[in-house]
Amino acid sequence: MKRFLAELSRIILGLTFVFSGFVKAIDPQGGAIKIGEYFTAFSWPKEDSLSLSLSILLCCGEFILGALLLMGIYRRTAVRLIFAFMCVMTPLTLYLAIFNPVAECGCFGDAIMVSNWETFFKNVVLLAAATFLLKNARKPQMLFSANGRWLPAILAIGGIFVFTIANLVYLPMLDFRPFKVGKSLSELTQVPDGAPEDVYDYVFVYEKNGKKEEFDMENLPDETWTYVDRHERLIKKGYTPPVTDFLLLRDGEDVTSQIVNDDGVTLLLLSPTWEKARDEKMDNISEMYDYACAHGWNFYGVSASTSDEISAWRYNTGADYPMLFLDAVTVKTVTRGNPSLIILKDGVIRGKVSDAGFPNVGQAQAFFDRYLEGEIYRNTYWGRLSILIVWAAVFLFGVSRKIGFYVSSLSHSRKTDE
Repeated sequence: MKRFLAELSRIILGLTFVFSGFVKAIDPQGGAIKIGEYFTAFSWPKEDSLSLSLSILLCCGEFILGALLLMGIYRRTAVRLIFAFMCVMTPLTLYLAIFNPVAECGCFGDAIMVSNWETFFKNVVLLAAATFLLKNARKPQMLFSANGRWLPAILAIGGIFVFTIANLVYLPMLDFRPFKVGKSLSELTQVPDGAPEDVYDYVFVYEKNGKKEEFDMENLPDETWTYVDRHERLIKKGYTPPVTDFLLLRDGEDVTSQIVNDDGVTLLLLSPTWEKARDEKMDNISEMYDYACAHGWNFYGVSASTSDEISAWRYNTGADYPMLFLDAVTVKTVTRGNPSLIILKDGVIRGKVSDAGFPNVGQAQAFFDRYLEGEIYRNTYWGRLSILIVWAAVFLFGVSRKIGFYVSSLSHSRKTDE
């Protein structure tokens, strides 16, 4: 029975840690943003580079520990580290559940939203499994021999680090946020014509003999009551677009509708702040801007920068494209790169590219044809997944061998009994 419970604990912990680490590795920059929220909530000094380093360490560490546990190799070390991790995270998530300084823990990135109380109860189960497995670390079977375990271990470690860095440099492989490629910005951010609007009613407050009461328009009190105040009350909710914080401003004027409803091609170069944007690809940006101007396309720089930061960016890079303001949090929701390019055609997102993918000089036409011609271009990600795919194949090979061994042993036992 103990062996069965140990195997069950190993599988539960292993799968949870592998999944948690993998979905975080898809968007390490999103993990850094969440860690920054923790720093702010606890009034700790916030440094972007530290948040990003911790995000990479967390997603890779979780995946590696889960992978080692699933494969049954380096079991005692993996279990001890998981137990220590859960001893820290369980009381932390209890604090989050009680005081709610952060709305959502981010334990599964943006892939699955889990409330703080749900996270705490999940961690209680995982801590119990880790405690049991700590006392029975040798009971689960190894999928690989002591001499052969180095290969799957190296594949798991190397694979998750390569995968994480690729998602950091070239934008997340999967987009769990609203602004996915193929989505219409107009449908995401605008209220369509004819959509139902919010319906409000007036509530009147009157006072009599020191007692205040509220009345609606149809049931006003007599003259013995004294009028005090009036306020609105929502009686019927109208249509609300999926995204309500996407507001583009140009010199203080709202131009959101103009941008998202434009017929034709619009290029948005986004950065939370130009002060921290990488400027190594200025020639590439100039190439795209010149190509856009030659074809009559709109090209805007979009950030939450101050006028001084915009002036410094123009001075350092020679940028002369018009600038729009968008809240920094929304910019980071739209895209993780700094800077990144959003390619719109008739208001539909046709592509999202980080600066690492900007076209070189002379390659703008081929670059834009890929995103604007025909069906929406879908990036393939087999390259960044390749090492993890090899690890998964080796892992499944180990599983099949172990199952084959059990079947063979069971068959031999039955023949012996006969």
